[in-house]
Amino acid sequence: MSREEKKWLYQAYLWAEGLSDSNSSRVIQTSLREGSAQLRRGGGAEEFFDHRPYSPGDDIRHFDWKLLARTDRSLTRTYHKTAAQKTLLVLDRSASMNVVSQKALLGKFDYGRALTAAVCLQRLRHHIATGILLSDTNHTDISALHDRYQISKITKSLEALVPNDRVSFLDRLKDIERHLPPATEVVIVSDFYEEPEQWKPVLLKIVARQSHVVCMQILDRSETRLPTVRKLRDQETGVKVRNLSRKQAVDYAAHFGVWLDQLRRSMQQCGVDYSLCWTDQLPTAMMTSRKSLVRI
Repeated sequence: MSREEKKWLYQAYLWAEGLSDSNSSRVIQTSLREGSAQLRRGGGAEEFFDHRPYSPGDDIRHFDWKLLARTDRSLTRTYHKTAAQKTLLVLDRSASMNVVSQKALLGKFDYGRALTAAVCLQRLRHHIATGILLSDTNHTDISALHDRYQISKITKSLEALVPNDRVSFLDRLKDIERHLPPATEVVIVSDFYEEPEQWKPVLLKIVARQSHVVCMQILDRSETRLPTVRKLRDQETGVKVRNLSRKQAVDYAAHFGVWLDQLRRSMQQCGVDYSLCWTDQLPTAMMTSRKSLVRI
């Protein structure tokens, strides 16, 4: 890849640093931190449960020396085994993601790739097995694993993806709902242009399986305004709209705001963590890490 083609990957590593920064904004950091707290047990590790009086023969590694110094009581820590947990990443690559504007940090799809890779890095650093759903005729899923090669496999797969009008994002969600193991975290990166009536029932079923769902909506500022041109082609359907008036453009902006409010309410009703990301802004509203503010 050329430097320009690698731009999204550079940003992914910078954003991953920001997402791991405790001083970062809560816009995305909060939902990711909650997911990490729920899934930090990844790999079937043991988790602290309680204290009990020390008995001869107990494993000395579990003896609580700090508590002995404070209270003069001999106690040992007890643990319980936790089930292995996983994170599944889903990136929307329908044709509506193929938007690029001059003021954006990255094109819409590249922004989605960078954000997906950043979340993958952040999850793997927390020792959480992470995979990505890519199922279609040309790509296969990458199973959720935690090993040193996983981020390389996922970024290479993301690198090969392009927006495609033959790919249905709704079908990807239905695939998840059918095959998702219980208590799996799902991170969805999309513009969510499908009607809420279509994806809302699917999200409700995923949440009902005790899964933690994070939805990151990516939008470009240019999409909030309808160009005042004579001909406009829909990127997904190919339908041409003719003779757009200024009034239609004003009405479109108003309807866009209403649609966005309705989408937020639908996300709330589904019980998912929702974040809105604009392509001209960093994925966290205000990152204090100077390294994260670097423009490639």
